[in-house]
Amino acid sequence: LENSKRDEYTAILNPGDDHDEFIRQLTYKMKGEFKTVWYVDRYAVQTRARKKLAILVESFRQSLGDINFNLLTSFDPYREGDRERNDIHKKMNKICDSVHFMEDPDIEPHNRYVIIQTDKGTRWWSLPDSLLAAMARQKSAWNLEPGRGIECSVSTFIESTRKTKKE
Repeated sequence: LENSKRDEYTAILNPGDDHDEFIRQLTYKMKGEFKTVWYVDRYAVQTRARKKLAILVESFRQSLGDINFNLLTSFDPYREGDRERNDIHKKMNKICDSVHFMEDPDIEPHNRYVIIQTDKGTRWWSLPDSLLAAMARQKSAWNLEPGRGIECSVSTFIESTRKTKKE
């Protein structure tokens, strides 16, 4: 009983582990065909983070098949004004299918998120720590719902992109 609760509401990535088991935890008992994975992380554009993001994207594709991997990030995470938006966009599009910048819809989430969409539903995961940071400590994710632990600006934006694709 304890394991099923943990698998359903909490996912853990241990230092040094690959992403396969973590992805299995994130997708435990999900129904339907996997369509899209979103990763929300303000700092994903940094050089070290981009390299880890490429590995993360590949892990999701190997585990879930032919999915779209979308990213919501910031092209200037420290607001220093020293980054070229188009250059960052090109670099990130080499890794992800779709890249959106937080500056456009004026979203400033505190947490990081993984959103997994199937043709039957959506699962929202909140992470207090980046999956792209140094793996010196355990990473945890919590299965939450929009309006109940998921920041409304993030869920509204993600849902708006889904509606736009259907129209």
